[in-house]
Amino acid sequence: MPGPVPFQEALETAERELDRLAGQLDVSIEGRRQPCVVVLGIARQAFEVYRGLRREATADALGITGPILLRTIADAAILLRWIEDNPPLRIDMYFAEDDRNRIASAVPFRRFRARRGKDSGPVYAPARMAEMQANVADVRKRARDAGEQIGERGPLLPSSQAMALATGDSAMWEAYEVIFRISSAWTHLGGSALSSHRIEQRGGEPHLVVEGAFRGVHLRAMACPSMAHLIGTASRICALGIEGQARLWQDAIVEWPTPIQ
Repeated sequence: MPGPVPFQEALETAERELDRLAGQLDVSIEGRRQPCVVVLGIARQAFEVYRGLRREATADALGITGPILLRTIADAAILLRWIEDNPPLRIDMYFAEDDRNRIASAVPFRRFRARRGKDSGPVYAPARMAEMQANVADVRKRARDAGEQIGERGPLLPSSQAMALATGDSAMWEAYEVIFRISSAWTHLGGSALSSHRIEQRGGEPHLVVEGAFRGVHLRAMACPSMAHLIGTASRICALGIEGQARLWQDAIVEWPTPIQ
């Protein structure tokens, strides 16, 4: 009887299937509600990041850029799964947080331009600024009244950790506690991102050699289930009917019985 399929072969099959499923996110948005349209936008852009990770897994022999892209995939998977439990309100929170950041950056950006001898007038028209401020206040009140984990000031979105825990989804717990935590060091150049660097002697003197910690296949193996989960979430929110297929490949890679070579 034939032996078990090697993990590399299984992973390549799963990646081809995710390519196919991602194509089914390209649907007409005519008549679809705003939460679905936004979720499709997030999911399809996240899939382009996933494609980039797969390219970098081959192109970046050092294994440094891949973990940065992996962090983005984990972020997106957690965000969409959190949105799924209350799409209308949480999409409003998503955009209100964008307004909050625009408001916060307006004065510093005026100073930035003034320091360079440029026009230092308002970044936004008064009416637009008032509109954003009103939206932030309204959404914050509705979110807090609904029990969302945000404060009277500051961000209108919970932390990624709070989002992951709020879902009660074990896959999102893993996405945060494993993928998010591991990849964050490379995203922010934390201490463990330097742990694979080594010293080599050249001309009798020591030189630092920069190296990453992840082989390409390991990055792909971590990214694939998260991307499958994300596609499944988008499918449920938009009633696309492909979440079962996405879950099949999510579980297959997580539980594949043969080791990564």
